[in-house]
Amino acid sequence: MPGGADGPAITLRLAYRPPYDWPALVAFLGARAIPGLEAVDAGGYRRTVENGRLEVRPDRGNALALTLTPFRRERGELLEIAGRVRRMFDLDADPLQIAATLAADPLLGPSVRARPGLRIPGAWDPFEACVRAILGQQVSVRAATTFAGRLVEAFGAPSPAPADGITHLFPTPERLGSAALEKIGLTRARAESIRCVARSAQVLRQRPESLEGLVDRLRTLPGVGPWTAHYLAMRAFGEVDAFPSGDLVLRKAAREPLPAALEQRSTAWRPWRAYAAMHLWSSSSVPLEPHMIELSRVDSPLGTVTFAVGPRGLCALTLGDRMPMSLPSPARETRPPPEITAVLAAYFAGDLRAIDKMDVDPEGTPFQHRVWAALRTIPPGLPGRTRSWRAPSVNLPQRAPWAPRTAGTRSRWSCPATG
Repeated sequence: MPGGADGPAITLRLAYRPPYDWPALVAFLGARAIPGLEAVDAGGYRRTVENGRLEVRPDRGNALALTLTPFRRERGELLEIAGRVRRMFDLDADPLQIAATLAADPLLGPSVRARPGLRIPGAWDPFEACVRAILGQQVSVRAATTFAGRLVEAFGAPSPAPADGITHLFPTPERLGSAALEKIGLTRARAESIRCVARSAQVLRQRPESLEGLVDRLRTLPGVGPWTAHYLAMRAFGEVDAFPSGDLVLRKAAREPLPAALEQRSTAWRPWRAYAAMHLWSSSSVPLEPHMIELSRVDSPLGTVTFAVGPRGLCALTLGDRMPMSLPSPARETRPPPEITAVLAAYFAGDLRAIDKMDVDPEGTPFQHRVWAALRTIPPGLPGRTRSWRAPSVNLPQRAPWAPRTAGTRSRWSCPATG
């Protein structure tokens, strides 16, 4: 299409291979739609983009209709937007090829046969997806979308083509790199993680050749651990073999209590493990929100130990039968996970390294993450080396005068391996 003046609207047909589970995909996006940026109903998905807005809806035959309003008569831009929408709605998947691998598995087979058109909901932009993932850590989906709506309203530029409640663009990395994000209700730690990601946004523009390279690159970002890295690989980069094996809901649905065991089992689902994750999530009978926290209590020689476990691992621990902090996500009481019981029993039996087998989902600033990494390098049981956070903090590279105080205030309980 030659260059020229902008037009009022244009509609493109984007074909896919059937079957295609439109209701499941639009329900997923609808539950996470950011107020002011997106609007979703049974008829379609709408959002603001840099030069206007777009709408995606089912069309006749095996296709979705993409409408851009207004549109630029530039062929390159149209193709770029169409490509991003195809990835976001997973239109290039071959469901028959995926089913040929997954349907034979006893665990996945029933779901694959019942929902052969299940797709991976993608993302419009990797940076936006990363910010949304950090906002969603250890909070419910509803709370995450509330924070995201505040973020868009406070820091997003007005849309050039507002309509029907979608009024703002998602904030740019340049805008968020120094933004006072605490004013929308974020903790200082989470706000700093987002600012650091914004300042390192070039990492999200680079695409390594392998899934392993992508995950390693994503994990260099503050606030991005293994779970978030694989989740972003699935949704923002279209990696069909990404698989967050540490996810609590996946482990329960697969009846594999340990991440390593689920990782091993998932090798049979390659190269479609991301679709296996979607089927496990969608078929799970576990009444657990993706971000809900489970509380469990275990007896030990020191008394009762209370654990708070989120989908990415242990997020809080205390001695006693009550949590000393208000958890940022819905929580429910449950039996202790077998892996926690086994780790605690081994630890008190003398295996001080058993604690390293526990998945941990640490919160905090990048500095506090460096303290945590330094703590884990100290051999257990050394006198004078594991009594407080101060020793590792003062030895951190690029330490600040306030480092010991910051590390000390972060610690809510003494490290178990105190000798």
